Amino acid sequence: MNENLNIVIMAGGHGERLWPLSRKSRPKQILPLLRDDKSLVEQTLELAEQVTSLKNVWIAVRADLYEILKNILPIPASQFIVEPLRRDTAAAVGLASAYIHNKNPNSVIAFIGTDYLIDPPEAFHKTLLKAIQLAESGGIVVLGIPPSFPNTTLGYIEKGERLELAGTYNVKRFVEKPDYNLAKKYVESGNFYWNSGMFIAKSATFLTEIKQHHTPLYHALETMRNANFDQQIVTREFQKLEAISFDYAVMEKSSNIKMVEATFKWTDIGNWAILYDILEKNENSNVVKGTHAFLY
Repeated sequence: MNENLNIVIMAGGHGERLWPLSRKSRPKQILPLLRDDKSLVEQTLELAEQVTSLKNVWIAVRADLYEILKNILPIPASQFIVEPLRRDTAAAVGLASAYIHNKNPNSVIAFIGTDYLIDPPEAFHKTLLKAIQLAESGGIVVLGIPPSFPNTTLGYIEKGERLELAGTYNVKRFVEKPDYNLAKKYVESGNFYWNSGMFIAKSATFLTEIKQHHTPLYHALETMRNANFDQQIVTREFQKLEAISFDYAVMEKSSNIKMVEATFKWTDIGNWAILYDILEKNENSNVVKGTHAFLY
């Protein structure tokens, strides 16, 4: 295993799209939606453990979920990167990058979420290892998902010129969630991919890109690093930050973005309709989980 490879599991989301089952105090990542014995975050941890050692897996989480996740994951407290306030993914990526870089300046970091179905795991691992190889040469690498239909709830990536490594490209541009007609054109063109939200780069590259494209966040991270991530300083600096996604803050501005075409099946568990499509159904086309009673 690559000892410089770190995986950060982004587990701080609110899971509002699956309300009322998922809510702020009990978001979908801690629920056993796909398997009765494992929550989504536990399944993501299983994926991570197959490509790096457990000591190199980190959990990025908001403060109010820390105790819950600490009790369900076999991860020591020192590997939780706790965001004191909700400031979206730019702050989360920045804090984790700065913290891990302080531990190991040679780190490569893969940021992965908890709210999608990935299958088969072997194909995911091969794609991720290719992304890590590409990231070693510089730039931020995003995993692009070949679209299977005109999805209007996801962002899209337009591929640029093909790179030497098979299935890899420079990124021409990112496109925010389009309307149906535009999404249909993207899918039919063959040049666009769904944005998986999975980013891979050297820790130093993440910090350099943040410095170039979102200077206030970089200055805050430097203050945190110089204070050895003292919790009071981290909280104070987070209070100053705007809530902005990593896509908006960095990815859409940078000219140093590459893409690896995913070879695995990827489904964003973004609403009840998608969850219904994924889960096994009975003879009456109903999805049944847990204790239940049928009324006729």
